Amino acid sequence: MSERIVTGNPEKIREFLSEPECGPFTMINLVRFRDIAGYPDDSPNAGISGRDAYKLYSTELLPIISELGAEMTWSAKPIGHLMVPSDIEWDRIFHITWPSRAAFTAMVTNPEYREISTHRTAALIDSRLIAVQED
Repeated sequence: MSERIVTGNPEKIREFLSEPECGPFTMINLVRFRDIAGYPDDSPNAGISGRDAYKLYSTELLPIISELGAEMTWSAKPIGHLMVPSDIEWDRIFHITWPSRAAFTAMVTNPEYREISTHRTAALIDSRLIAVQED
């Protein structure tokens, strides 16, 4: 079974953020939703689907990233998993284009983002986040 990842590796995130500024880049996001989101039983969101929890996260995320000059540039539902381990299937793949590492840093350190990221954590059973840049 492949390792499931929902939150980032703090060491890898620090390493990425400490690299010299590289200009615009894109984050490729691969996400897999829980059937039922992982909220505490006393949460007003207890019992909703992972997909619906992620919609809550996305609705609150998009204005934050927009203020930082980032935008979701592509989003799609996979229709086939041809060259992946047999236990991995993604529910959604999307790209967010960032103007700079500084803008991404501003998002991940924003207290409002940290608060809404609880929806992301509750929503997902697995994810990947890959930074890419045209060469």
